[in-house]
Amino acid sequence: MKRLLADITNTVSLSEQQLGKVTRAFKTVQLAKKDHLPFFGKKADALHFIESGLVRVYFLDQGAREITVQIGMEKMWLNNLHSYITQTPNKHYVEILRPTVLHQIRKEDLDELVQKIPALETFMRIKIQQAYARLMERTLEQTNLTVEERYLAFQRKYARIEAMVPQYIIASYLNVSPEHLSAVKNRMLNR
Repeated sequence: MKRLLADITNTVSLSEQQLGKVTRAFKTVQLAKKDHLPFFGKKADALHFIESGLVRVYFLDQGAREITVQIGMEKMWLNNLHSYITQTPNKHYVEILRPTVLHQIRKEDLDELVQKIPALETFMRIKIQQAYARLMERTLEQTNLTVEERYLAFQRKYARIEAMVPQYIIASYLNVSPEHLSAVKNRMLNR
């Protein structure tokens, strides 16, 4: 839980006693490559922090094509905030790309913890604001940038993991076909 506690204490100050309460509220889950979290069709009733590993969040469009909306790695939160906040069924799938350790906290446990440790409400507000800012940035990228510009933005954000993620997933994240992404990469190499 080292990375989770660091994420919290880098944002808000907590006493050792409060950190102990936080540690006890989270459950650790170990997942193997190719596992799927049981998200689809269920209300998001927990928040997840990636201690280690690599995951992707995707949905199926009307043509049953996989669209990757998030690639998550260590020190990132993995959640469908829409489902969590509205308590509506989740429309996303979560696939484990590398062996992964997640720390999860159920909604009711977090609500109780926030009552006991008000600084956690500040922490959650900041994390939700950051998630919203990332969502808006991604939306603007998808609507305003060319495929090449989106790929360059992907490389800047995910340089460490590009080699670990199959090209079809990167193409799906960029909302292009794998063939189109290959053509873009070839054009960039030949300049």
